[in-house]
Amino acid sequence: MEQAGLNQTALARQIPDKTGTKTLSQSAISRWLSGEDSPELTIRQVKALCRALGKKLEELPDDLGPITNQQVNNNNSEIN
Repeated sequence: MEQAGLNQTALARQIPDKTGTKTLSQSAISRWLSGEDSPELTIRQVKALCRALGKKLEELPDDLGPITNQQVNNNNSEIN
């Protein structure tokens, strides 16, 4: 997110809600990043997220929450 030059509020404003009538809230993005909530995005929302971050779908992480010890261990085992 920071690599794209966006804060949570700016990112939220670029992703439509499921009805398409307004955008997500900053608190929704915050909950995703803290691992408090998992995103359940429509295809339209995933496309908007990719555009906002300047990434292809394949480049997005599988998990948007905080890095866990298991993820660190998995990454280390892939490197070794």
